[in-house]
Amino acid sequence: MDYSALATKANTLIATYGAGVVLTKTSLSAIYSTITHSYEATLATYSCKGVSREASKALFPGSLAVGSDEDFILQASLASAPEPNDTMTFDDTTYYIDRVRSVAPGAVTLLYKVWVKG
Repeated sequence: MDYSALATKANTLIATYGAGVVLTKTSLSAIYSTITHSYEATLATYSCKGVSREASKALFPGSLAVGSDEDFILQASLASAPEPNDTMTFDDTTYYIDRVRSVAPGAVTLLYKVWVKG
């Protein structure tokens, strides 16, 4: 079954009703600085739309939700998929991504479910 039409519909709905999200990925380069005695970090940012939801234990079994936790639904049109330890900024608040679940029946990713720590 081809899920492309469903992916397009999900992307359109999130774009229409969601708010702006900036995903920031940090990667360490292979360059070691003898001055700071560490590897240099490179930041890459990606913009998309997302919807905030109250954190749900059902979404990520085995996790304990606390008051500052939230979960989000993000567009699958991101150039780079969210991963644990990335950060995302939503409504002027920066969150650390704890878990990510890709909703992808078949080979097409429809959306990302992201659990964040405030």
